[in-house]
Amino acid sequence: MIVRFSVANHLSIRDENTLSFVASSSRDDPTSLLPCPVVASKYLLPAALIYGANGSGKSNIVSALYEMRQMVLDSHSRGPLYSGVFRHPFVLEDRYCQNISKYEIDFVMGGVLNSYGFTATDDEFKSEWLYSFPNVRRRVLFERTAGRFVFGRELKGQNTSIAKLTRPDSLFLSAAAQNGHETLSRTFEFFAKILIISTLTAQLKHDLDPRVINFLRNIDTGITGFRRRRVGELPEERSSMPTFSASRQALALSRIMSKDQDRLELAHQCIDGQNKFLDIDEESMGTRRMVVLLDAAFQALDGGRTLFVDEFDASLHSHACEAVLRLFCSPDSNPNGAQILATVHNTSLINSPFLRRDQVWFVEKDQHGASNLYPLTDYRTRKGDDFELGYLQGRYGAVPLNTIQQGVEVEAEDSGRHDEDTE
Repeated sequence: MIVRFSVANHLSIRDENTLSFVASSSRDDPTSLLPCPVVASKYLLPAALIYGANGSGKSNIVSALYEMRQMVLDSHSRGPLYSGVFRHPFVLEDRYCQNISKYEIDFVMGGVLNSYGFTATDDEFKSEWLYSFPNVRRRVLFERTAGRFVFGRELKGQNTSIAKLTRPDSLFLSAAAQNGHETLSRTFEFFAKILIISTLTAQLKHDLDPRVINFLRNIDTGITGFRRRRVGELPEERSSMPTFSASRQALALSRIMSKDQDRLELAHQCIDGQNKFLDIDEESMGTRRMVVLLDAAFQALDGGRTLFVDEFDASLHSHACEAVLRLFCSPDSNPNGAQILATVHNTSLINSPFLRRDQVWFVEKDQHGASNLYPLTDYRTRKGDDFELGYLQGRYGAVPLNTIQQGVEVEAEDSGRHDEDTE
């Protein structure tokens, strides 16, 4: 489980910003909380939503986690031919292009709190560290600073040998996993299991979970099943159907040219009770997005993994979005401690009965174009408040400024940030 994630100098995120999954002291319904004895509050959040205006930097939070994950997974395996660190610093101030970028994540693995992070320039990783906190006390597993390594006594393995193989532009954690380091391979696997959806496509390489079809049936999509079909094999029930449009001709041609691939087709029940199968590309955008989202959601729920989704509600009905969130916020469907973080625009989700105030976050850009992330709990609120209305009126920021000038004026005392959660 992820406890918190911090990033600095990444795209529009200039200064260090932190997103926390640690449950606050709010008296909101604790039913959905994930027990976690190793954090101060003893509980983590199963879901978090990030709101903000277009271009505010919401997607860059997900992008930062994706970039950190890819550096861990690929920086050493890319080899010396691909020199340098693939990062995207804040470019609206020249000095930040030369400054380091920082990525840090706290997570629970095997019941123990861990903290891993690194800093980087375009040319190399300047520092890297991994700490664990058994019995609350910090234990150094390794530290790397300017090419020098320090290893804790508890980190067994070929540490020195692997350090010599670690290039300046590769992470030690990545090199250790590639060279079979038993302890660090488990940490590497934690990153490998993080699920990130930034561009939802329907080109799934495996069969669908039956629960996906059942979910789609329950939200009245008309879908009753699925099948896989080898490209180029025209099904009998459609062999006599003419192709009417250039787009359909192009689709058919692409299938013929990719005969080594299988196509996913979804079943729809006809008036006569028989099933007709449609290629996934012929389904609506919302259906295609829902298929991929649900597939990833059930993977996360089964394995107690974390799912990050950008533009969670794009092309999806608000009730469908709520139903997916409810999967993570219900102990019955989420017994393994899975988590979801999603960027959204659909304001009605803020008032979902199963969401707590500490699960709502906002991103707002300052006058210099830098994104700032903060939670709803930074504001004086009450459990029964209409948070959707408050957000649309600009009480919590993170909306286009000119949109609130046409509605109800927001009084200064209603929009004040504070340090304590008020019931």
